[in-house]
Amino acid sequence: MEPIKFLINENILNKMKKFYDSQMVPFESENLLLKAHAIGCDIEVTSNYEASFLGQNAVHEAKHWSRSLAKKIEQEKNSDHLCMHPHIGAAETGSADFLGPLCVVACYADDEALEIIKNLHIDNIDDLSNQEIINYAKLLKGHLISSLLVLDNSHYNKMIDSGINQANIRARLFNQAVVNVLQKVKKSVEFKVIDQFVSPKTYYNYLKSEVIVVKDMIFETVRELLAHQLEVEPERITPETDIFEDLGADSLDVVELVMSIEDAFGITIEDEKAAELTTVRQVVDYLEKNA
Repeated sequence: MEPIKFLINENILNKMKKFYDSQMVPFESENLLLKAHAIGCDIEVTSNYEASFLGQNAVHEAKHWSRSLAKKIEQEKNSDHLCMHPHIGAAETGSADFLGPLCVVACYADDEALEIIKNLHIDNIDDLSNQEIINYAKLLKGHLISSLLVLDNSHYNKMIDSGINQANIRARLFNQAVVNVLQKVKKSVEFKVIDQFVSPKTYYNYLKSEVIVVKDMIFETVRELLAHQLEVEPERITPETDIFEDLGADSLDVVELVMSIEDAFGITIEDEKAAELTTVRQVVDYLEKNA
């Protein structure tokens, strides 16, 4: 297996040091600036700023630090549809009008599971009866890797009484469910989608005390805003999607999109910053820090 190599600059190096801080490996060589071990990938940066990624998850790690590599990977995919790629999805019930128990489930669908789902020809789950949903669940359960977390009413009330609000509880359950699935899958999963109930920044703030926090989530509200504003199918929108090149947005679309995001998240995005937000990942990252 040949490593993936490319040159980086000092700014990228500093970001890598911060990102891999907890996964650093001690080294004595004067020819190295960084050495780390991520899940399924050994990472090194030499003194001439050449980054090297080796292992089964090398592509997954490397593309975060090379825009050209990420774009190449995106172009090589046979489909732009998120639902056609292996991914984790998470949702919850029990927090609306009929409260309790609060249930959060996360599932991983691989290529085999996705093919089965595709052949079911389900156009809109909202059109299914409760019994149809149960029947499909029984059919799919054996093909999905999942984690179900159930918080009963008594434990829920204790958490509320201790000062933890419902959104905080939901964030913890979502994160833990996705963590559980990732531990069962035992490999990196590029796409992780959850229902959005708070801004990305608030979501991650709720998880500050958690030992393991899953990053790079796709928040449904962001995707829905893009899909509605640009009149495209939500499934076409992935973290690496370029709003201009892949979704065909023009300057007027961007102005309207920025206004929609500002209204949805209660923030103001300066024109200079808005011009820099060209991919879905950049929008999500910005909202994580500012919303």
